[in-house]
Amino acid sequence: MWDALELRSPLAEHFTVYAMDRRGHGESGDNELYEIERVFEDVVAVVDVIGEPVTLLGFPRVGSTH
Repeated sequence: MWDALELRSPLAEHFTVYAMDRRGHGESGDNELYEIERVFEDVVAVVDVIGEPVTLLGFPRVGSTH
């Protein structure tokens, strides 16, 4: 998604970019249905590992079948 919108490279010129896939999408593999609470937990886990203030940018789940 990020590369398709040509956002990653321009942002990376000014920021450290961490692009994560939502569970069951992109390169994270396919699995059973996921609850939105697990997605929140995943984002919190990534931010905790980064260990410094972050700015989040995301896209809505429009058209999702999960």
